[in-house]
Amino acid sequence: MTRRTWIPLSVALGLALVALLSWGAHAVYVREIRGVPLIDEWQCSDGEVPVTYPEGGAECLREGVELPAGATLDPLGNRPFSCDQRWGWTVVVKGEDEDCLRDGRPLPEGWRVR
Repeated sequence: MTRRTWIPLSVALGLALVALLSWGAHAVYVREIRGVPLIDEWQCSDGEVPVTYPEGGAECLREGVELPAGATLDPLGNRPFSCDQRWGWTVVVKGEDEDCLRDGRPLPEGWRVR
């Protein structure tokens, strides 16, 4: 490889490395410092609500549909899987379970703020 091709190639590789490191630093900032997951996962999709059953289990139903027999709306409502350090959300605890509660929403019975 001649010096004439080596210099532009090394500059291009250096710029690619800087771009990759910048992206990695941003990903670490978003995940670790801001506390927001890179993939924003929620219990249910937009327009759905979580429903629980007395015999155990849960599912997501469209908002406004009639609930199946014995089913009740989840008292915490639709929420992200991870809310630690997330704006507008509070981590709540019930026994060993941790979950999210939207700020301003009443705390369901048996739950306490972490």
